[in-house]
Amino acid sequence: MAAAAFEQRSIERADSVARFQRFAATGLLLAAWPEATVPDLTGSWTIDPALTLARRTEQALTDVRHDDAAWERVQKEVAGDATDLQRALNARSHQAHGRVERLLGWSSTFFTRGGGSVPTGLRSTSARRSPSATSC
Repeated sequence: MAAAAFEQRSIERADSVARFQRFAATGLLLAAWPEATVPDLTGSWTIDPALTLARRTEQALTDVRHDDAAWERVQKEVAGDATDLQRALNARSHQAHGRVERLLGWSSTFFTRGGGSVPTGLRSTSARRSPSATSC
């Protein structure tokens, strides 16, 4: 019984480490804490570097508000930015269709169709991505 529990915990720990590594690979951790020393993302992490980074991240971000009011503020900002993006694209005869997904926070993808040039403020973003999709 103890061996089975140990095996189950080991599997859960490995899964947590892999999820934390995938989160770090999104760039959101560095957006929140630019000074973070993130281990190499190309290989699989072991528990030691993941745990060290998790503990240091918790210490560094301890003063960041994460209550319901802060979450609502972020949701309103994302919705406002999406509306601004849609208006800018519509002004250039593009049709913007947005989709917001919850994956480790917010991820928004806007697909555009239509003629006209990409608005100046979007060129640097869209140049790194497919000309038909821009992610925020």
